[in-house]
Amino acid sequence: MVADKLPSHNPGISDEDARSLEVQDQLESAAREQAYQEVYGKNRKRRLPMREEKPSTSLNSCFLPRLPDDSASEKQSENGPAHQQFRPLYLNGIEKFQGVYGIVHQSTRKFYVGSSVDVVERLKTHQISLRDKVHHSAKLQRAWDISSIGSFAFVLIEEVPDLLNLRKREQHWMDKLRAFSEGFNSKSTADGPELSLPTHIDSAYRLLWQPAYESTKPSFILEPPTADDRAAFWTELSAIWPRKVKQSAIAALLVLGGVYGLNILYLGLFYYLPVILLDWPESVSRRADWRSQVRFQNADIIARRRADDIVIKHVANHLGVPREKVAALYPNVPHIMQKRAANREKYRHKNFRRRY
Repeated sequence: MVADKLPSHNPGISDEDARSLEVQDQLESAAREQAYQEVYGKNRKRRLPMREEKPSTSLNSCFLPRLPDDSASEKQSENGPAHQQFRPLYLNGIEKFQGVYGIVHQSTRKFYVGSSVDVVERLKTHQISLRDKVHHSAKLQRAWDISSIGSFAFVLIEEVPDLLNLRKREQHWMDKLRAFSEGFNSKSTADGPELSLPTHIDSAYRLLWQPAYESTKPSFILEPPTADDRAAFWTELSAIWPRKVKQSAIAALLVLGGVYGLNILYLGLFYYLPVILLDWPESVSRRADWRSQVRFQNADIIARRRADDIVIKHVANHLGVPREKVAALYPNVPHIMQKRAANREKYRHKNFRRRY
């Protein structure tokens, strides 16, 4: 007993103080046991100590427990898949993922499984809700409240490029990891709110537009000057000589008038002289460069329009939406997604000021 050991190690403590410390330790153990039963069920036997073993704070150890080889198949059907490793995510990262994510309790290996078109931003929203104690999953909220800092880790379970298969893959991982029966999910099905049309268009754009554009992207080819360029240059040059002689004569008269006291010197120096020096026809090489740039810009516009048509056609065919409706909304999608990101950032800052 604690009371028997205390006098030998601490001779200054009386028997009454030792007994009070023993009662306090028993009360703390009972409180921890009651909190464990509230989170994991009253009929579940306690398999891991909650106080003696401190959970690891490393995000690189986010995987399911390694099972023995002799009973791997038997325990795999009982406790979920064996040794499935996932990619850890850091909420201050700049990478953007679309797929299935998980919030894992590193001591018990219990999962909360979800999906999003922007996994990092969605996990930040989860973290804010958990800190404010308003998370929709009561099981995850209770586990978060009684756990220490670093007990939970955020992982990317699977990256899903196709938005139409996102919910299907989320349901697959919810069943495989038993996120509802043994984890923190509050529902057994992945039937969240229906994704909006701008979300579908933005996902298809990020998935299909760049490959379609690269397949038809033109290359800039510098064309050599032609005989027409040279003929046009000499024609314009021969036509400009009479005008240049006239401008030179006017500039000379204005400069001489300014020298003899008239207030028109600046007209000859600051107007006619720059016109004489700079107003000349374009050179032959400059004409060829300009023609090459115009042809490249026209071909690039055509390639971009083809890529846009591929994205619009893909969304319209997969969702059964009229193509005209998708085409009308397509130019406004970047503005809509940017506004959503700004609203999320505004909500995050508002909750940050509320907490601190």
